[in-house]
Order: sequence, then structure tokens, then C-alpha cells
Amino acid sequence: MRLRIGGLAVWPLLLAAAMAMAQTPPAGGEQGERLVQQILKHLGLDARSSLATLDHGKVVYSGLRNPNEPPEEVSAVGAMLLIRGVPPAQVVAAFVAPDTFTRAHEVRRRQAVRDSADQAAIFRDLSVGDADGAKHLLTQPARYYNLSVAEAAQAVAAGRQPGDAKARATELMIGILDGRLRQFRAQGLQGAADYLRDDGRRVSPSKELQLAIQQIGFLEPEFPEVMAALRGQPPKAGAARVLRSDFWLEVPFVDIRVLSLASELRLSADDRALATDLHFYASRGYNSMLTVVGVVPYKASSLVFAITHLFTDEVLGYTSTIKRAAARQQAAAQLVRHLEAVRATLPK
Repeated sequence: MRLRIGGLAVWPLLLAAAMAMAQTPPAGGEQGERLVQQILKHLGLDARSSLATLDHGKVVYSGLRNPNEPPEEVSAVGAMLLIRGVPPAQVVAAFVAPDTFTRAHEVRRRQAVRDSADQAAIFRDLSVGDADGAKHLLTQPARYYNLSVAEAAQAVAAGRQPGDAKARATELMIGILDGRLRQFRAQGLQGAADYLRDDGRRVSPSKELQLAIQQIGFLEPEFPEVMAALRGQPPKAGAARVLRSDFWLEVPFVDIRVLSLASELRLSADDRALATDLHFYASRGYNSMLTVVGVVPYKASSLVFAITHLFTDEVLGYTSTIKRAAARQQAAAQLVRHLEAVRATLPK
């Protein structure tokens, strides 16, 4: 079975356009070196060999599992690339171009959700999927889907109603997505209700994403405004403006159709940029995901990096060591594709 993880956030880990030495750079010193070292450490990569690989113009990536990760976290995976001889602003523009990540991560549909749009307009093209997906949602929602206690009860009730099952399931999912989006906009991650499992357990996408945000805290010195926005904190007076957009998207995951809600933050300047993609709800397949991608100056080059934290537990039986390893490798492969796509658009 081919595992495919789609979405902006799935760039998983990092275009490291900032490494130009075959040995570990000294602590402190030139701009970007501290961040490079922390990214490598975060990904569990050896600095000496990684820097040498990057210096030869190759992508460095990690699909390894960190033993300190919680059991429901697939991994923080990564890919890195060193870009020289191109103005940083041009690298930034290529990296955040919507078409780049849409192609690289096989996003099938992606629609911005405007504050003023009504539910019918936002989700008019949405479908819950095939007949089996509709049946599972209406008969065994806690086993096959990420739903709260209240949402699971609504699904069971909808399953008892007459009429076309796929139409009822689609209508139900539209209501769930709309409610989840409203909760997030009103309360941030605190508004992300727990998922109910069929054995009675609860899974918290809110806690998972808060953990992921903590794990990328090393980005704070370079991008304090974005980190504050991720945590739901109000901007400080005079802080650079962080742009935010909300989306619903359809992505492939383990050969099933997944409907997700994502909130994207972007901050861009002439020589640096950071974009984050927070999947605070996924209909099934995975629980939540945080992807950060950035460009920062490094010596005479640009360091492009992307990091993804992906969480899943027992949805679809996704717990075996082999499948988790496949997930990490597939996520890393998508990051590599993204970096190669960026490089292909830049002048030689």
C-alpha cells in the first residue's frame, strides 16, 4: 500500500539552505548558524555529514524516529537544501508559491475560507467520499472518523434517517467542518474538541499541536511574531504583521480521502520568510499536523527549511512500526519533492 500524506503542512521538514562547510560551524558567529545547528539537532541529523551533503548541493532529509516523541506522533521529518547565488527574496517567493506545495504534496482540492462566506458557499464542492466512507461515518463513526462525542452522536442519528446515505454523510461532514472552524476561530487550539475512539478513549488534537509548537520553540529568536501567533497570543505593539488564511482541503492519506481544516500563517521580508500550516482537524487517517517552512540568510546563501510534526494513533489501525516507518519515509519524500520543485524554478 502506498502511503501518501498531502497538504501544505506536509512539507515536513526543512530546506536547509544554510550550510556551506564540511565540518560543524562554530557556536554563535555568522547569521543563521545557530538556527542551522538547532534544526539539525531537532531532526536528529549528524551536523558534520549533513553540512557536507548540503555543501554539495544535495537535499538532506530525515525520516528517523526520535525516541523522545510521544507514541502518537509519527515523527518530525525533514529535508534540507542549500541555495546559493539567488537573491533571498526570489528564494522566498519560489518557496511559498501555492502551486509548488499543491503539486509536491498532491493536494486535490484547497479552498480559502473567507470570514464573510456562508457555509453553502464554502463547502459547495465537498463530498465525504465513496459509499464505504459514507457508511462508516453513519454507522461506526468513532471507529473510522475523528469525531467528538457530540459529533459521533449526530452521525449515528443521521444514519437512522431515510434517504441517500452519501448525501446525508456529506451534509453531516459539512456541519462538522463548519463547527470545527468556528470553534477554532473563536477559541484557537483550545476550541479543538477531543476525538472519541470506539473503545472510549479520548485523543486531543489541541494537546498534540501545542506540543509540536513547543518543540519548534528554537524558531522564536528569528520569528517571534509567528510563534506568538501560533500560540494564540496577541501581537505586540510595532510587531511585523503576520498574515493568516484558513482553508479546507482534500488530501490523500493511505489511499483514502481526508478532509482537513488548516490555518496558515505567513511572515515574509526581503531576506527571510516563515510559513506555518496548522491542520487542527482531519476527518480521518491522522489526528493533526503542524508544518513550518522557512527561508533565512546563512553566510552568503539562503537556508530553506521545512519541518512537519504529524500525529496519529489507532485510526485505521495505524500503529505498527512498519507502517509508521513508511509514513515517515513518505513524508520525507514529499519534502524532497517540494525542495526540488523550488530549486527547479530558480535560475541556474
